[in-house]
Amino acid sequence: MAIPSCPLSTDTIATGYANATGSKLIITSMLFDKHQLEFLAFLTDMSQTFASTWNSENVFGRNDPIGIFQGTVRTISLAFNVVAGNIDEAKLNTKKLSVLASFLYPSYKSVKAIAIDQADMEVPSATGTSYMYGSPLVRVKFANLIDNNEAGGGDGLLGWIGSLSVTPVLDNGTFIVGSRKDAKHYPKTFDVSFDLNVLHERTPGYDEKGQYQGEKHFFGAGHAIATTPAEEAQYAAEDAENDEYNSSPNEPTPEEAAAEWDKFVNDPFGVADKTSEQEE
Repeated sequence: MAIPSCPLSTDTIATGYANATGSKLIITSMLFDKHQLEFLAFLTDMSQTFASTWNSENVFGRNDPIGIFQGTVRTISLAFNVVAGNIDEAKLNTKKLSVLASFLYPSYKSVKAIAIDQADMEVPSATGTSYMYGSPLVRVKFANLIDNNEAGGGDGLLGWIGSLSVTPVLDNGTFIVGSRKDAKHYPKTFDVSFDLNVLHERTPGYDEKGQYQGEKHFFGAGHAIATTPAEEAQYAAEDAENDEYNSSPNEPTPEEAAAEWDKFVNDPFGVADKTSEQEE
């Protein structure tokens, strides 16, 4: 069964706001092309842990141990809400979370068995087997805070999900479709959380001259520290090009998108607009 197509949201206003401001969480499976999910970024918690491992050894005549550095592991813990204001959005959310859970499983490749018939000839067997073919790596992106900034950014941070928790918030109720044995419940709200074990595609750290090796730092806050006038000019030109690219006339500005979103939150049914039309 192919992975289902899952849009960001059934709400056009929320979709426009998320696209205009980058307020969406993107999770991509690395097993196959087009296995990607997008969620509205109702984030409730995000933390990043950098844990260094040292091998310490105590020696005679020295109070402090001798530490030998081994490496640093980066882990991201993320929690967010998946909410629905109507039955269509609730169905979409349930489907997307089912697909997200499938991102934690590997791919398998089938192998056809060969049997020997009575004439000592090889013939295909009705039975076969399969073996693990691909590991379930993913990419996760949320604006600049979770991205592959070390290698330039834009396509998400590579890693694997260690654990995933999907909890329906039953206090908020469910949408019910059908009746009796055919009834299906679609929760209005889910609490979702997972841990991402990061695999850096460019080794973080410094070279012998003190120059940071990544194109940007972990959270995408500008370029690595420029050490020459040529690098400063290069970084300034790249920033200007990115600013020009991001200011597309076809996209609403963040201010316009935010104003439209506030209007929707304060008056979701358009009562004010209808009242003004009647007065005219």
